[in-house]
Amino acid sequence: MRAPCRGVSVNKSSADSSLFDNGVSREKNELSLGKGSVDAKITVLSGEKPNKKNPVIVLIPGGPGLSSRTWGDISYLRKTHDVVLVDPPGTNGLAEEKKYSFAEVVTAIEIGLGKLSSRLALVGHSFGGFYAISLAARGQLSLSHLVIVSCPLSVNSHSSVNQQALELPGIAAAIQTFQADPSNANLSAWLQVLAPLYFPPERLEAGKKMLREDKLSAIAFLQIYTEVFSSEHAGTLLEQFSFQKIPKFMIAGALDKLLLPQMMTKDAEETGCKLGFISGAGHFPNFDNPKDFAARLVPFIEAS
Repeated sequence: MRAPCRGVSVNKSSADSSLFDNGVSREKNELSLGKGSVDAKITVLSGEKPNKKNPVIVLIPGGPGLSSRTWGDISYLRKTHDVVLVDPPGTNGLAEEKKYSFAEVVTAIEIGLGKLSSRLALVGHSFGGFYAISLAARGQLSLSHLVIVSCPLSVNSHSSVNQQALELPGIAAAIQTFQADPSNANLSAWLQVLAPLYFPPERLEAGKKMLREDKLSAIAFLQIYTEVFSSEHAGTLLEQFSFQKIPKFMIAGALDKLLLPQMMTKDAEETGCKLGFISGAGHFPNFDNPKDFAARLVPFIEAS
């Protein structure tokens, strides 16, 4: 079922309509497309000095069930590019009205991004990489680049992630608590247990705080994660990623203890894709080291 798209909410001050269709304008401040009338929220943030030839950078969060807040500081990306933040259904305050399938979430994001007339550089973090790859495979959007960040593409990578997680003290109890009561609070508590794998020691407390304060969605996590890893979706993402003809790039944190660097390296080798590591960063590279993240991502986009 396609998400309805009936209205557009725009702050009309200081507008430049060159980048957007259907009356949607580019602003100096935040604006939202279709808030309250589409399932996914698309927030456009204009860059400081964007080159009109540059594509818009689209940031899709992971989880599933995490919001765009988990990207952290995006100011370095906005120095040269307009940036779009995606909030999937149920996250960042969007109503959790139903259980969404993976395909419905992809469709909701596709409808929101379809309002933009600029070329899009999709950047998906962790599970958000799955959304980005699926959007590219559908071929409905005007895409310039496809980038996945800390995303386990292969079955072996995903198995390794599970292995690292299941070895953590307290993880079994956290999972059991969430399964008994799949609330947002219990999902957040589960992520707190996983935090030592997500963040390097010097970023651990900041990372845990970010996850505690995120407006996440347990409904999205429970439905979509289960669907993707217990169905035909599993094992197909690496193949779909490999087939994409647009420029592709993989980014990972050099200190990631969940998705180990050697697993990302193997996935990159199998797909023939370039891989860049972010120093001092774990599973959330832009959150841990936004300056170096931008230094890796922006030159790739501007050179290809």
